[in-house]
Amino acid sequence: MRKDNHRWDAPVADKSLERPGLSIRQVSLNRMTLISGPFPETLRAAGLAHAVGWPDIAIGPSYALRLRRDRILVADGPDLSEGWNADTGLAISDMTSGYAVFEIAGQKAMGFLQRGTEISTGKPSASVNRAFHGLAAMIYAWETKECFRLHVASPMQETFWHLAGKLADC
Repeated sequence: MRKDNHRWDAPVADKSLERPGLSIRQVSLNRMTLISGPFPETLRAAGLAHAVGWPDIAIGPSYALRLRRDRILVADGPDLSEGWNADTGLAISDMTSGYAVFEIAGQKAMGFLQRGTEISTGKPSASVNRAFHGLAAMIYAWETKECFRLHVASPMQETFWHLAGKLADC
């Protein structure tokens, strides 16, 4: 399997933005692993019982995000060997430097997200994938109903940060 993780810089977790009722900061996860294949096998490989969709809340030191019916992104999960495994039908890729992760918290966090994408807790989805002002993003609740995480491709982190500053001031 081709390794592209050397093509981008690792995200740096030093950005933060504070507004009344809204906090946005860049966070760093120790490991992000993309696993593609039959859904039950992806979870088994990650050692997890379920994958978070929207508006589920991700809790714990390790969790999986459901991206589509045959793909999950595991946050801070086990260190898995990359590549294709014919026995399990899984393709595993290290995406640790592939995504920048932002934490959006506070009473105005949902309003901030709704300025960038169509999202509502009343409209569930098995997937956390969304378009945020044209950027491919993964959006999910983190630990509480007022804290969210948003992943964008690492090359798009500055674009997101520029948008965040503008949207936070609306």
